[in-house]
Parts: sequence; C-alpha cells; structure tokens
Amino acid sequence: MRRWAYLLIGLATLALLPDCGKESSGRRRIRLSLILAKSSEWYQGAMRWKELVEKETQGRYVVEVIPNAERSTANQSTELQMVQRGQLEASLESTILLSTVDSRWAVFSYPWLFPNHAIANAVCDGPVGEEMLKLLLDRNIVGLAYGANGFRQITNSRRPIKAAEDLVGMKIRVPPGLPPILFGHFGAITDQMNFTDLSVALQSGALDGQENPLSVIQNAQLHTVQKYVTLWGFVYDPIVLCMSRDFWYTLPGDDQRILRKCAVEAMRYERQLVAEADAAIPPLLEKAGMVVTRLTDLETGAFRAKASGVRPYFEKLAGKELLQRFESAVKEEIEKARAKALEEAAEKR
Repeated sequence: MRRWAYLLIGLATLALLPDCGKESSGRRRIRLSLILAKSSEWYQGAMRWKELVEKETQGRYVVEVIPNAERSTANQSTELQMVQRGQLEASLESTILLSTVDSRWAVFSYPWLFPNHAIANAVCDGPVGEEMLKLLLDRNIVGLAYGANGFRQITNSRRPIKAAEDLVGMKIRVPPGLPPILFGHFGAITDQMNFTDLSVALQSGALDGQENPLSVIQNAQLHTVQKYVTLWGFVYDPIVLCMSRDFWYTLPGDDQRILRKCAVEAMRYERQLVAEADAAIPPLLEKAGMVVTRLTDLETGAFRAKASGVRPYFEKLAGKELLQRFESAVKEEIEKARAKALEEAAEKR
C-alpha cells in the first residue's frame, strides 16, 4: 500500500509541473523545426508563420524556428518522430517523408502528375488534398497547410540527361520515402541517403548525382560538386506544416483556428517564393558554371511514356483509387484554368 501511495504522490506531482509548451510567463511556446537552412524558402515561410501567429495572438504564443533540424541531430526522420511523440510542437515536412509513416502519401511522388505550380497548389488545397491532411491524425500529426518544396530536378557530374538512356549506370541519391523504382526503371543505381550526408558523397565520387528542387540545389551550393542539371520536373513536392496532435488538442478552439489561418497565409507566401525561385535560379546556376538542360515537350513525353511502367507499383503503394482521384483532380483544375483564361481573354477584346 505504501508503494502505491508513493506512486500516486509522484503522479500528482508530475501533473503540477509546467507544460513543456509553456513558458514561465504563461505564454505558449511552439518549436517549429525544419531540415533546411536559414537561406531556404522553408525558413522564410516558417518565419512568416511566427510573425503572423505572434501578432494574431497578441504574444500569447511564441514560435521558435529551428533550422537544420538542430534539435533532432539534423535527421528529418527523427524530427518527424519527435513531433509525433510530442517532443517538438511543430515541423515542416515534405510529402516524401510523410510517405514513410503512411504509404498513401507516395501518391504525390507519382511521376509527372502535376503540370505546374498553380495546378499542384489547387489540388493540394482542394478536397483530395484536405483528405490527405486528415490521414495524418492517425499518425499523431495535425496537418495545418500545404507549402511547396517545388518541382524536383536532377543533377549529376557525368553528362547531360536528355533521355532515359542517359541515366543508365548512374549512381543517384534519392531521399528516404521517394520510391527508387523510377530511377531503377531508367537503369540508374539508387542510394537512399540523409540530406546532410549528400555533399560529401557527391564530392568524393561515391555518387554521380542527386535530385532536388532548384532552391535546394542552389542553397546547398551543389553547383560546386555537380556539373549538369536537367529541368525535367518529374515530381512536384509539397511540404506540410505539421503539429503534434497531443499539443494541438491542448489548445482552445479559437487558438487552433488562428494558428491554422496563419499557416495557410504563411505557406501561400512560401509557395510564391518557391515559384519565383524556380524561374530565377536556372540562369544563376548557368552563371555558376553548371550546364542546364531544358527538355523539349518531345523529350519530356518520352520520359513520361517510359515512366508509365512504374504505375502498378504506385497503385499498390498509394492505392489505385487514390491515384485516379488525384489524376481526376488535376484534370479538373486544368479545365478550370483553361476556362478562366478564355474568359479573361474574352473580356480584353
């Protein structure tokens, strides 16, 4: 009985300890972690959320932005796990990484699914995108809003890539969560490696190339270890502003609405930065000495035709019905965009 009494006293004492998300002033602290550096659009979007949240809550919430995943040994998988466990309140995560906790998120990695930023963002903000965010609740995550990592391009140190045959035998790094089957289908050899180890592997020659959005390629200064970049846009990679579900449900409903509203605005700002970077960076890479290959529609079509061979794999991984719904959503948004363009053209006449 005495042992049980001591246990109950201990539990009562723990219950009185300050919440890990509270400061001594009574303000709620939100630690927002991201894998990229301060020079990234991710960081700028995170800082925009910090600014909006602190303003809209009159300082009742304080957001601490943590670049380079400094609290999780610069490991993105560890970072996400810490959010799931409530050891971090929030993080920015690529949909590629989210597919490691729920394979249905691999639908975003289906090659050449999205034609441009506007269509991709519209689908993310639509019903099927919202449905994907709800899936995260079962993984102890609350998804607040979609941002963008951008269209993923490929770099290497050996030769320009204009056709699938150019990839044969190349050693290419892909991030954990991105199905390596596409590159294997094209004849490349893949290595799933943490981003922080990438530069050393490229410099040493252990790898020939890698794939990432242009802003990541530039901010990581990969032009110093890679000669060639091909703008093939094979995957559009959204990011999600994630929060720990355990922390989220300690917040009043009005505060939840404020945080979500601020997240949508901050990620809309971050998306615009990424879209602008996608347009501005290629000339900068050329100026830095890289050979930039821009594929023709015919060359892109040949890649897409060959990539259709991996469809059964993605249907099994993400779900056939889910992939079809995404494709339907893309077609619907394309038709909306065309109709809007025709209407605007008619108004100008």
